[in-house]
Amino acid sequence: MDVKRTSDQSYMAGARRFPTFVPVFHDEPEVEENRAAWKVPEQFDQPFMYAFSGNDLVTAGGDKFFIKKVPGCNGVEHLAFSPAGHFCSKIDRAICYRHLGSAESASRH
Repeated sequence: MDVKRTSDQSYMAGARRFPTFVPVFHDEPEVEENRAAWKVPEQFDQPFMYAFSGNDLVTAGGDKFFIKKVPGCNGVEHLAFSPAGHFCSKIDRAICYRHLGSAESASRH
């Protein structure tokens, strides 16, 4: 896919707004929404493989938090794609498919 690069900063408006959606203080209204949203994955006890980028500077360490909070992650081998940044699409898709396919095969045995 050919991606056109531009210096038009108006295209960055959405990306620059994303960090404001993450509550950083306990008195922000989004905190309760975030806690409520976690109630579903905290009860998910089916096997759950967490696949993430091993080189993501944005969410670094978030995998440990997620794996600890979701019961279905216990006893499952998780997958860290490397080298990949915040967007796993930066790596070869064939690598993703191979790892995810082998994980699916292993879960059927």
